[in-house]
Amino acid sequence: MSGYSSNQLLENLFWANHDSHAVALYHFLGDSQIVFIKKEKVDPGQESVWDYPRPPALRHCDKRVHIILNGEVLADTKTALCVLETSHPPTYYLPPADIDMQKLKETRDNSFCEWKGIANYFDIISNNRQLTHVAWAYHKPTTIFIALKDHVAFYAHVMDCLLYT
Repeated sequence: MSGYSSNQLLENLFWANHDSHAVALYHFLGDSQIVFIKKEKVDPGQESVWDYPRPPALRHCDKRVHIILNGEVLADTKTALCVLETSHPPTYYLPPADIDMQKLKETRDNSFCEWKGIANYFDIISNNRQLTHVAWAYHKPTTIFIALKDHVAFYAHVMDCLLYT
């Protein structure tokens, strides 16, 4: 098939024919080799990101989500949405009404998700320190993910993102 690299063809073949019990991760090496890693057993009460669906699922979160940066509360909500997507940790999207939006500065940068649409990025200014591209939102999400409109997700590795039951 012209127009496709061998990596794209292998990835398409993988996702069309993979055995979910035997395959958990793939990684391209060179132009045409895929390495498969066996899926590990999940203990009771745990979830595996490899069991999450493709395309992703959108769920209402039944937990309180609390986000803190440098000791400052950025967000606190009981009405977050959660996206579960194969090979990704759960992503929590918070309504802007429950976020201190004065600390967020939208950038001109964006990226594209085949499922959700165009994501717009935010920098955060906290305690006179600016962190770049640490949050994002979909202002015009695809029809399936319209509930995400203007909700903001945060990269957890730069702040404390806490979930309470």
